[in-house]
Amino acid sequence: MAGHARVRLTRTGGLAGLRMQAELDTAQLEPSQEAEIMRALDAADLDRLEKAPRPEPPMRDAFHYELDVDRGGRTHRIAFSDADWPEPLDPLLSLLSDRARPVPRN
Repeated sequence: MAGHARVRLTRTGGLAGLRMQAELDTAQLEPSQEAEIMRALDAADLDRLEKAPRPEPPMRDAFHYELDVDRGGRTHRIAFSDADWPEPLDPLLSLLSDRARPVPRN
């Protein structure tokens, strides 16, 4: 699928209980990196991942993730934990995890 995607990853849980978040628009990436991310999104079957049952509440110190993908006029919200990390999305999730910063508590 052509075009670009806007994505946001939110991670909660862990020992410190910090809420971490990262966002990116693939159009702002280097062309080779954008192509890799778009291939990962194509391979992941976002419709199936979105419809998968939400993971059980994680153990107190486990990480829980929500990934929002805006692409082609559709928004997908995918929830998963470390135990069911969607491997086809690894290039995207690794990039977002590296960029994640704490979200201030209100």
